[in-house]
Amino acid sequence: MVVIHNRLMGLQIDIDKVSATNGYWNWQDPIKAIMVGADNVQTCTAIMIKGFEEITHWLKEMERWMGEKGYTNINDFKGIALKNIIAGDEIEREVPIMVGGTSSKIAVVNEDKCS
Repeated sequence: MVVIHNRLMGLQIDIDKVSATNGYWNWQDPIKAIMVGADNVQTCTAIMIKGFEEITHWLKEMERWMGEKGYTNINDFKGIALKNIIAGDEIEREVPIMVGGTSSKIAVVNEDKCS
């Protein structure tokens, strides 16, 4: 079973399979989807515009990339990026200045670089 961390909503959901589709355009896009847990990836736009041979190109490039990274199958990198997802409530936020907050950022001008 694949555990999908929908950390942006503060939920952890157990799902058997995840299918990703989002207008994938190049061979890197399916890799990104797999890295966040997709079991399969669907594409339409790239095939409609570039033709069916685009999938052959994608597969060759994905196999090359996997070899460079030392991966032997998709499961080697499936879900690998999930550990880097941060929940929205875990992100430090500042109160905007216009509603009474103060900025922790201080502008510094290097006059030597000014012309």
